Amino acid sequence: MHNRTIFTCLLLSILLFTCISCVERKSSDKDEEINRPQRTKETEKLLHNLKATPVKGFMFGHQDDPLYGVTWEGDSGRSDVQSVTGDYPAVMGFDIGKIELDSEKNIDNVAFAIIREEMIRHYKRGGMITVSWHADNPLTGGHSWDVSRDDVVAAILPGGEKHDLFIDWLDRAAAFFNSLITEEGTKV
Repeated sequence: MHNRTIFTCLLLSILLFTCISCVERKSSDKDEEINRPQRTKETEKLLHNLKATPVKGFMFGHQDDPLYGVTWEGDSGRSDVQSVTGDYPAVMGFDIGKIELDSEKNIDNVAFAIIREEMIRHYKRGGMITVSWHADNPLTGGHSWDVSRDDVVAAILPGGEKHDLFIDWLDRAAAFFNSLITEEGTKV
């Protein structure tokens, strides 16, 4: 009798999780339809490619791929991944740390002008771009990894002592993102 109760509970649990996943899937499909008019053709293409990827395989990525590598730095168009595999990685990541300080170079000492060029090149190759932002600590003025205060988030929220500064930082990041435009006028 005890085994039968365990089996029944297990069977009901599986059935319940199956129903929940079906409901979640159905609701995400509806959400997708609701938001569709707001999407650009580039967004639609990206979403299509992301959904198709698991069927075809996977995407390999590399941080700062065209900026520096093993025994080289700053060689335009160069990539360790491309040298080894014959193709650029599908995903390239770039860090915009120090943009908040209006610096000409990022946290890795690479000029933002070069980062912009490489992002646009990778976009034109059909690649995906990710961005990380290791911003300085707006409250202490320390580096990204400065966790000496536990009230940093409160300081940047509306009403916080560093809110206006943080908004300025976001504006600088937004200006950089808005400058990512191909020669044809397409925003990256």
